[in-house]
Amino acid sequence: MSMDPGSQQQAATSVACQSLTMPNPSPLVALVATDAPKRVKPSNYPPPFASQMDGRDKRPLGDLFGLTNFGVNLTQLAPGAVSSLRHAHTTQD
Repeated sequence: MSMDPGSQQQAATSVACQSLTMPNPSPLVALVATDAPKRVKPSNYPPPFASQMDGRDKRPLGDLFGLTNFGVNLTQLAPGAVSSLRHAHTTQD
């Protein structure tokens, strides 16, 4: 019995999201990025800079897929919001 593509995607998302609640889950194979949980802490910037990140929702994806060399985030911005403050990295690309 075959499933239509929409049902297949829903089933894959359901399985992927169930593994998010497991302790030490194995890396995911498939996930709809917008179904990933939002970052609990809205900003890593210290006060007073953190308040400048209002209107930004980040969903960290790298950890869900077992990435270790770089980070991947889905960042959604409300109108007028900014994704980050101007900054530079001295030891990273």
